[in-house]
Amino acid sequence: MASQDGGWGDGGDSLFEGMVLFAPSLSAAAEAPEPPKPPTPRPAAAADADADTSAASQPLDEDLFSDLTLLAPQSPLDQDQQPQAQDRPASPVSPAPAAALSRQPSSSALRKKKRAVRIGYGRSPQSAPALPPTVALAPTTTTTITAAATVIPTASSSGSLPVPDAPSIPSQYSDHQADNGDEEVASVLDPEVSSSDVKQEAKEEDVGEKEVAGGAGAAAVGIEERLALLRSQMSGKLDSIQQRAAAVAAKRRQLAGRQRKVAEDVASAASKHKDLERELEEACEAEDFERAERISDSLAALETGKDRLLTALRDAELDYDSVDLELQEVLESRIAMEEEAAALLEQFVKDATDHADLVSKQAKEMSSKEIEEWQTSMEILQIKKLEMEVETELVLSARSGLEGSVEHLIEDDKREKDMLSKKGDTLTLELAELLELVRLKEAEIAENNARIQEVQERISAVVSRFHGSQSDIDMKINSLQEAQNKIDQDTEVLVLKKNEIDNFVSSTEQKDSGLREIINACSSEAKACQQSVEIRRKLASSILKSRQDRIGLLKREEEISQDIQMLRQQTTDARTSLQGISSRRAGIQQEIATFKQKLSFMDKRGPELEAEKKVAAAARNFKEAGRIAAEAKALYSEKEELHAKLEKAGTDLEIIEKDITATTDKIQECEGLIVLKEQESAMTSYKRLRLDSSAARAELTAATETDDSEEVEILRKEAEAAESKALELKTMYNLQPDGDEYTFQPVVPIAFITNSTWQQLAEMASSFGLSPEE
Repeated sequence: MASQDGGWGDGGDSLFEGMVLFAPSLSAAAEAPEPPKPPTPRPAAAADADADTSAASQPLDEDLFSDLTLLAPQSPLDQDQQPQAQDRPASPVSPAPAAALSRQPSSSALRKKKRAVRIGYGRSPQSAPALPPTVALAPTTTTTITAAATVIPTASSSGSLPVPDAPSIPSQYSDHQADNGDEEVASVLDPEVSSSDVKQEAKEEDVGEKEVAGGAGAAAVGIEERLALLRSQMSGKLDSIQQRAAAVAAKRRQLAGRQRKVAEDVASAASKHKDLERELEEACEAEDFERAERISDSLAALETGKDRLLTALRDAELDYDSVDLELQEVLESRIAMEEEAAALLEQFVKDATDHADLVSKQAKEMSSKEIEEWQTSMEILQIKKLEMEVETELVLSARSGLEGSVEHLIEDDKREKDMLSKKGDTLTLELAELLELVRLKEAEIAENNARIQEVQERISAVVSRFHGSQSDIDMKINSLQEAQNKIDQDTEVLVLKKNEIDNFVSSTEQKDSGLREIINACSSEAKACQQSVEIRRKLASSILKSRQDRIGLLKREEEISQDIQMLRQQTTDARTSLQGISSRRAGIQQEIATFKQKLSFMDKRGPELEAEKKVAAAARNFKEAGRIAAEAKALYSEKEELHAKLEKAGTDLEIIEKDITATTDKIQECEGLIVLKEQESAMTSYKRLRLDSSAARAELTAATETDDSEEVEILRKEAEAAESKALELKTMYNLQPDGDEYTFQPVVPIAFITNSTWQQLAEMASSFGLSPEE
């Protein structure tokens, strides 16, 4: 090779002197001709500089020798018609196996590559300005092989698989694609920058994921803290209400004991009153008036004490009713608290659901974005891997082909030289034959000779730069291997990132599931509170109805009692009046009897005085006769007066008899009304006692669960006493209740309703046939 290198440096005496390149058959039809311009000969140095610039700036296709375009020298006539050299596609050499894998079916991509990649020995003088290569090559790199080795990354990147558009693409990859693949050369040839960018992006995305995950976790913690605070507030209010209910219940028990004691005292006083009335009747029958007077005094004192006890009983009942009102207020407070809790829980469920939906949506968007970015990064890495593999295959193929292609390249130059020589001979003959074109042919011959010299110089340059190109290819292979290692590291980073994304999605789903469980529990709790409120309201309504019924019965019983007292007072007054009338009647009857006796005496005395008057007159005792006549006259006047009095007494007696009859009728009427009122009072008392019995039984059931044996025993006795009194009244007055609507009302103690749990309320509602949906 050294000997050959030395021989290739000799100008016209080289091995390939006299070679002429042929023009492709399609050279005239490739592109449209342009207006003719005068030829401009180019120096060899300028041609070498242009070739270096063009070779460094143009990208290389996947196949190193697939799209070679040879530029044939043109005749002067051709230069007039088409002064600018047009590129012609030549038949491609058999591509390497790796190059065939990376070809794309896109015609636009092929046209772009054909416009950008022109590998040949005759560059267009208007070639695009070259981009500075990322990897510095040898300063004398102007050959086709050197140009191909320099621009392999760009050509491979532009000819590799297309990168799909993604909504979110990392900045380093979007910048590469925005510059039509120019910066991909830098990213591939400078793997340190690419790897650091990928790692930096992965770190930023990891920080973003951690922030989002931390935000979601903080939000979940905030929701739980808010729920705990809400429950703590409701629990505090519930404890306060329960404490108040316990205090009121204790006060109620105390007042109930006081009421029971006063009621027992009233019952004892009533029993003593009955006993004294019975003793008074017995004393009157025995005409023991002194004992009757003592018993009457005792009855008066007992009635005074009984009135005082009744007043105390009414006060105790009022106090007991006021405590019931306090219990009712506590129950209403409990119901209001549960309504507030239900409303707050429903609002919390709504807010938590909205928050969970928002967090879930953000997590889905974030995970979707991260997955898209990860997929985009993986696709770009896969493309980079494929490009690296293709470039590696191309470079290896170029290196292996470079070792055996020098001769082949020289043969092309020899053929071109021969063809140019033949063309020169032909042009010389044409010059001799065509005198009218002498000037043009001479210029063309001169240009052809210059091109022959240029080809000879290129042949020498190829040989001189062979070892430099091989070293450049070796450097390129090492660079590609380092880039492949960096891509492998980036792949591992992306795999770790994918695992982090999966963990983030999994943790987000777990937090969302926990949040949904909290929401469901709160929703169930709110529904339970609402149902509890409805059950408490229904049970409280039954209690209120029972209390209203009891208050109505008590008022009715009091009204009836007042009516009975009034009727009894009327009866007493009538009896007193009857006694006075009877006394007056007796006096009048006695006066009438006296009048009748006097009249009888006068009737007997009158004839006697007439006889004595006649005797005195016959005896001529006129003085005696006058006295007797005067006496007889006075007796007659008195008799007339007694007759008038007797008539008046008879009239008064008739009036008194009528008054007695009317008073007797009034007494009988009052007694009949008293019996009816007592019957009505007994019915009212019977119903009230049944309500009291039901209430006592309910209190007994509630007290049984508290294990208060003393309270249980008292309530049991109270319930039995109420039932016994009710049965006694029913038997005594032969009562026939028209309905037991008061008996079968579901009555539950207010304290029990207030302090009962949801399960106890549900059991009570089920036992009474109540349901929240009714």
